[in-house]
Amino acid sequence: MSRPISVIVVERHNEALNYIYRAIGSKTVPFSGLKLLHFDSHPDLGIPDVDCSEILRDPEQLMRKLSIENWITPMIYAGHVDHVIWMHPNWSRQLLNRKPTCYSIGEDLCTKRLVIGIPEPYFYNDGVFCMEEDISSPVKFGLTVAPIHETNTLCRVCTDIICVLLNQSFILDIDLDTFSTQNPFTNMFTEEQFEIIDRLYAPPPPLTLCLSPKDLEDPAVVVAHGMSSAHVLNAARKRQLARLSQWISCWIVEQSRHLKILFYFLMNWLSSLG
Repeated sequence: MSRPISVIVVERHNEALNYIYRAIGSKTVPFSGLKLLHFDSHPDLGIPDVDCSEILRDPEQLMRKLSIENWITPMIYAGHVDHVIWMHPNWSRQLLNRKPTCYSIGEDLCTKRLVIGIPEPYFYNDGVFCMEEDISSPVKFGLTVAPIHETNTLCRVCTDIICVLLNQSFILDIDLDTFSTQNPFTNMFTEEQFEIIDRLYAPPPPLTLCLSPKDLEDPAVVVAHGMSSAHVLNAARKRQLARLSQWISCWIVEQSRHLKILFYFLMNWLSSLG
């Protein structure tokens, strides 16, 4: 008779990591080589602002610093998960869809912080992209991204996912926002307010790749140029975020009212600029 499978329900998504680590510690699931089948409206693949040594040596302290958007990557760096399959609703497009693809994650040689080698806005707009040659002891992992759709054995995406999971230990992770039909954030502000937020926080615009038609047909050339562009944009974004952080830190407001007052101050100030 097959053994029953435990189902864990948590309020905050990052709290799931506690139970995954417990399962690893009790040898209920393997220590390494796990696959994560992640149904969510968001990839949750953000990079936490922590020292890499903390991920490996002090998981308890690490979990206090994680949030709902960055709880998966520490498992990858620690070697527990080696492939993430993100299944998302059609309206959610924070990452490009892709078949199983190999990337690197590891310690930045300069900052000793966790960084990742995926050249997409989701990462370099947070200033956490890094070229592989600048990553100390990079950890390889696989990533598959696909929209949720009807299962079909003739579908290439379904075949790719089955090949990744077949005869492997995997964790099924489901966020209930998977079943939402729109991004709730779009209803929080008016169009005018979004324009003001963009003026304050918008990242540097993407670079144009000046490639010949012949070069565009060479995947290696396109990837190399994409990596270089991501490297430049990542550095520019880090400078921009540092300036914004310094500006915000100049304003000391009562803690309980901090975000609300600061937000409306920024809105009024930017509106006055015309």
